[in-house]
Amino acid sequence: MSDQPASPEIIIQLVHIEGPLKGKIHEFHQSRITIGRNPGCSLVFPPEEKAISRNHAEMRRDGNRFKLIDHSTNGTFVGGRRISEVYLRDGDVITFSENGPKISFITCVGSESGDDDSKESQPQAAPVSPPVPPVGQSVLTVQYRANIRTYHQNRVSFGSDPSCELILDLPGIAPRQFEVSQGQGHFWVKDLTGEALTLLNGKPLTGASILKVNDIIQLGSSGMTFLYAGKGKLLERQRSEPVEAIPGHPSVTEPRAEERPDFKVTADSFKASLRQRPAGLRRIPMWIWVAAGSAAVAAVIVFMVMRWAAG
Repeated sequence: MSDQPASPEIIIQLVHIEGPLKGKIHEFHQSRITIGRNPGCSLVFPPEEKAISRNHAEMRRDGNRFKLIDHSTNGTFVGGRRISEVYLRDGDVITFSENGPKISFITCVGSESGDDDSKESQPQAAPVSPPVPPVGQSVLTVQYRANIRTYHQNRVSFGSDPSCELILDLPGIAPRQFEVSQGQGHFWVKDLTGEALTLLNGKPLTGASILKVNDIIQLGSSGMTFLYAGKGKLLERQRSEPVEAIPGHPSVTEPRAEERPDFKVTADSFKASLRQRPAGLRRIPMWIWVAAGSAAVAAVIVFMVMRWAAG
């Protein structure tokens, strides 16, 4: 029996915050993660992402840490700085090629590796950041803009007030907009405005409601929405994605009446268009037009008389 402590299982979560896979979360349990356009990579980007190399980068476990190693042509960036290799920290934002797709790196501790017979006699391994929440409490992970934040408390409030756990500095956000809480094995969402200005799947929140996978939380007239991806993960959605209209507010997808173009054609404008002639013709005097018309009529009369006389 070995005296060495068993290594804890570390689960890697890669949250896509920009790029073609935005909003998706990939989880890995292995000690080596390869990234690129090669179909054999652990994390595969679409083939049209030409700025990403086929074998762009990899993550290797070293003890209880992970090292990111770049193999690309266009570079890999951590926190905006190009790297060749670096040890990653929770919440680090990784960019693949300059201005390319961005992901956030998050770790959490799974079960310890090793046989069940050996676990009882082995000391517990040192915890890995972030700390594991108390029994019965789960971690809430929120992606907002280019940042990933994790919360271990039972209640997390969102709003423009500095007292909120996550401050949303956007027009139309209430000082205390909504909160996400944990209880009875679920995550719950509750409106804090007192006016039901937070919507869940297009319907005003009038009380606490259990969050389900793919639920959409819409925040008042700001147009901001969050997607609940399950397992305590809340992701900001792109503003360009259509959302439901809020009662009492104009729809974010339907243009207002004053913004719609007017294609009406009046009778006067139609007549005016008929009177318009090419610039070259407008320079010919009117008497020439009258004379030419009279000559044409006379020619027709002469032609008819000659045919009558001949017949």
